[in-house]
Amino acid sequence: MPSCKYPMKFALFLALALNTLSAATLPVLEGETLAGAKLTLPAALQGKPALLVIGFTKDSQKQTEAWSKRLKTDLPTLDIWSAADLEDAPRLIRPMIKSAMRSATPKLQHDHFLILTKGGKPLRAALSYDTRSPQNDDAYLVLIDPAGTITWYAHGPVSDATLTQLRQHLK
Repeated sequence: MPSCKYPMKFALFLALALNTLSAATLPVLEGETLAGAKLTLPAALQGKPALLVIGFTKDSQKQTEAWSKRLKTDLPTLDIWSAADLEDAPRLIRPMIKSAMRSATPKLQHDHFLILTKGGKPLRAALSYDTRSPQNDDAYLVLIDPAGTITWYAHGPVSDATLTQLRQHLK
């Protein structure tokens, strides 16, 4: 079996290469907050780490609400954003959807709730989201570092195991 002249350097290079391949930059997400402000992510994060709780379907609402509530209680210092992807919703009904979301969301959270109108498709690709999959109604949690890189993501209902993984990635 041939030996490598620089085994440690090769191992370090391989580890860095794999880490680089697994990290994706958050695509530019455009939309409007429930408070009415137009903004883009990651620019609005102003170089701070943040967690995006996003739903891609109407049926993901229960999970996204449950995650947002749990995270605000368990991680109160983390910048948490909620988002709903309406990019594929017909433009004619978007105002009705926004109005329903605005009335269902506590007013204190309106500044951190983004209605996405652009960037949802590249985000879905970065999260390996599949519309045909059973988990397409899941809530997606996306941890973003100060540089706008997705450092971790998960999907599904609220669970202590996922919360533990998130805490480990925040360290």
